[in-house]
Amino acid sequence: MFYWICAVSAYLLGSLNLSIWISKRIYGRDIHSLGSGNPGTANTLRTLGLFPAALVFAFDFCKAYFPVLLVQNTAENTWFSVLTALLIIYGHCFPVFHRFRGGKGVACAFGAVAAFSPVMAFLLLTICAILSLSLRHVFLTPVITAAMLIPTFPLYAVYTGRPVFPFLLFSVGIFALLWNRHLLQFQTLNNHST
Repeated sequence: MFYWICAVSAYLLGSLNLSIWISKRIYGRDIHSLGSGNPGTANTLRTLGLFPAALVFAFDFCKAYFPVLLVQNTAENTWFSVLTALLIIYGHCFPVFHRFRGGKGVACAFGAVAAFSPVMAFLLLTICAILSLSLRHVFLTPVITAAMLIPTFPLYAVYTGRPVFPFLLFSVGIFALLWNRHLLQFQTLNNHST
């Protein structure tokens, strides 16, 4: 029963979206109707400005980072830590409080990775920076980075003596989610170019 309560709490925590709250309460507009319609850091930056976007990124990062870090240090169960991380991230993408219309999960995923391993988070940040400078379509950056997470995170787990399969599940789950969330944008751009 305890694990069920924690799992539901993780999903509900992930469903909290500061971007939607800021756009409605402070600016009097719904972020879903602005720019790309995505209630995340990038669209908040484009439509509302740098400061609101920084707040949104910090909130999304922290709502994954601190709970996952807490579960890791208390439960000492890698599977439960991974489940907590995935539920927070999926809750962010499909929030029950906002008719399942959430963000793309990039900041949340980065927060979870940082909680598991600051080294892996730094590696991902470096990869993202390189890809952002070299790719024509920047939105592909998180998808490619997540794909690279699939082989590297389990290898890092082996190197540090941690269980491999939970981190493989985490990596595949993150990649599947980010691919799904960015696929529509990719298809739209591809249709416009043909």
